[in-house]
Amino acid sequence: MQLTMRRTAPAVILAAALALSACASANQTPAETPPDTPAMTEAAYPRTIEHDAGTTEIPTQPTRVLATSLSIAGTLLALDAPVVASAATTPGPLTDDKGFFIQWAEIADERGIEVAYPNFEIDMESIESFAPDLIVGSTTGADATLDQYAQLEEIAPTVLFDYGTVAWQDLAERLGEVLGLEENADALVADYDTYVADTANGLKLPEQPITVAVYNGANGLNVFSADSPQVGVFESLGFEHAPVPTDLAATTRGDVAGFTAENMDAALADTGTLFLVGLAVDPLDAFLADPLVANTSVVQNKAVKVLPASSFRMDYYSSTILVDLINEFYGS
Repeated sequence: MQLTMRRTAPAVILAAALALSACASANQTPAETPPDTPAMTEAAYPRTIEHDAGTTEIPTQPTRVLATSLSIAGTLLALDAPVVASAATTPGPLTDDKGFFIQWAEIADERGIEVAYPNFEIDMESIESFAPDLIVGSTTGADATLDQYAQLEEIAPTVLFDYGTVAWQDLAERLGEVLGLEENADALVADYDTYVADTANGLKLPEQPITVAVYNGANGLNVFSADSPQVGVFESLGFEHAPVPTDLAATTRGDVAGFTAENMDAALADTGTLFLVGLAVDPLDAFLADPLVANTSVVQNKAVKVLPASSFRMDYYSSTILVDLINEFYGS
């Protein structure tokens, strides 16, 4: 089953939301943590799962899940999957001191999730020591384990997904099928979509279209594409995304295009409002003072907003944080 990016118009989401929950209050943030008890679906195992690295048979419903992808671990936690450990990255502005993403690190601590291995330096012996009955990983990004897929399969059934160009909702539904947690996935997505619909209904949008990017100073600008999960959140709230002039980009991949400093103005030529993801430091003052973008309309109109570091990797938790912030910016 191929995963695709969700693009749901606010009016459609709102209609679905009203049908799902007539008593939901407006702008009610989804629960920060999923239910304590997983909704185990009574479905037949073994299951044969098609994923982005092949086909895997899962003999029984997993009870000890190990995530080799830090970017997918957040969605597993939101599903209340029985995660025992996850890979960790080098601690930095996006993470806690263990290398878990800040948007869900506290929840991981509450559930006793351990570090499978640090700094994305895969350790097969450590993975095996957790006795997982399912390994979940990625085929893309710094946490990709596609090259180690055969070795991981020798330890436990392994499924790998490309998270870079899919919404977390689609990934959650796919993981729900893998884990027998379809009911959890459906409830999680419905709850979130209801909140997005309520929020979209109360927004007064800024100048359109918008661009979401990471400012790298002398190293230019990384612009998130229409297929990125970041842009997907904005579009679900009714924002229009500015076309990315990829013919001028120095680098491109499915979810982002990189522009040199000299081409930043061209990348932003059609942008009405710019959202910069802040990583190590707040980029606003440096960006507004950069002479290479001084003539862009977003600088001249000071139409630039800063997003938190959690927006760099989108899952249920960071998406909810982003919707909350957009509501603070533009809610009526």
